[in-house]
Amino acid sequence: MKITDISLQARDKNRVNVSVDGKYRFSLDVFQVGELGIKVGREYTEEEISKLEDDSQFGKLYC
Repeated sequence: MKITDISLQARDKNRVNVSVDGKYRFSLDVFQVGELGIKVGREYTEEEISKLEDDSQFGKLYC
């Protein structure tokens, strides 16, 4: 599974949408992207993607 796009959200400039294999999968806080080392083109396993989705929920609660 490959990260294919990272784009700023229209309503919340502090969050980004992350697409995996060409489809939206989850959103992250912009700081999480840096901390987690998320980059377009990077490959992840399904388990790693699930962990990132968990981090996404944490980021929503933290903000």
